Amino acid sequence: MEQGTDTDQNAENKVEPQADNAIDIPINEADILKAKLAELEQRCNDLQDQFLRARADLDNARKRFIRDKEDLRSFTVQSVLGEIINVFDAFQIGLVNAEQSGISADVANGLQMILQQFKVSLNKLEVTSIEPKEESFNPYFHEAVSTCYDNSVPEGYVVHTVRHGYRLGDKLLRPASVVVSKGKMPEESPSDH
Repeated sequence: MEQGTDTDQNAENKVEPQADNAIDIPINEADILKAKLAELEQRCNDLQDQFLRARADLDNARKRFIRDKEDLRSFTVQSVLGEIINVFDAFQIGLVNAEQSGISADVANGLQMILQQFKVSLNKLEVTSIEPKEESFNPYFHEAVSTCYDNSVPEGYVVHTVRHGYRLGDKLLRPASVVVSKGKMPEESPSDH
């Protein structure tokens, strides 16, 4: 009889097979495995989320690095071109003064050729000159250094360019220094005397 009781106890702890391939697993062990599976699925989801976040962070860092590198390159190019433009302006002023002081025609021609080569090089670098004349004053491209009355130029328009400005593509390297018209000279009334 003792053997019959052991068999009855073993039958109670076993799950009835549901298919030919089913494995006999005690009920409490199945619950433990289900909990473990749910825990592992959650861990897998957490790790996948961490992976996706790390990949997004890496992608953002790569984009930031590229943007910072381009900004540094652009800043360097602008700084160098700013210095070159100052030399170019000084060369132009020197050439005008030299021609006025009576240098030989051969020297003047040689200096003009150098100046022309300078202009070609700046054009290749996409540096364009801002030389406003009778254009509406634009504070983004122009720097007003003075104003004057001018009967032939409407108020708010450029009368004269004191110093050329320059752009590199769409970026402003230096605004043009200009004299802006205040419009027609006001007429004096007889009571002003």
